[in-house]
Amino acid sequence: MTRFGNDEPARRLIAAQDSFWCRLCLWGLQIRTSIVNYLWPDRSTDHDAARQFGESIERDSEKYWDSGEMRAKYGNRWHVRGLVVSSSHQRRGIGQALMEEVLQRAQRENVVVGLLNSLGEA
Repeated sequence: MTRFGNDEPARRLIAAQDSFWCRLCLWGLQIRTSIVNYLWPDRSTDHDAARQFGESIERDSEKYWDSGEMRAKYGNRWHVRGLVVSSSHQRRGIGQALMEEVLQRAQRENVVVGLLNSLGEA
């Protein structure tokens, strides 16, 4: 879940997340992920299908969220790009609790919630 926009709540959250420590952790996570993916590639993934899905996400983002008209209308928003709960932890209300939190924050800040969803098994 990401907060976009230029209103006060978005600026506060973005500033709080823009610390040296957060950037260092993100950098470390990216390096770790690259090494793991290189050493132990996921052979169960259909890489062509994953690439096509990624391209469709980008097209939808450009069409529905990044156009000037949509940015003017919904620039200040919470955006849920993906929410996955491991199958071993499903049916416990975890996904519902996460979505309720983002919806409550959006309601308090009087902004919309954008959702990119793909149904399927994780």
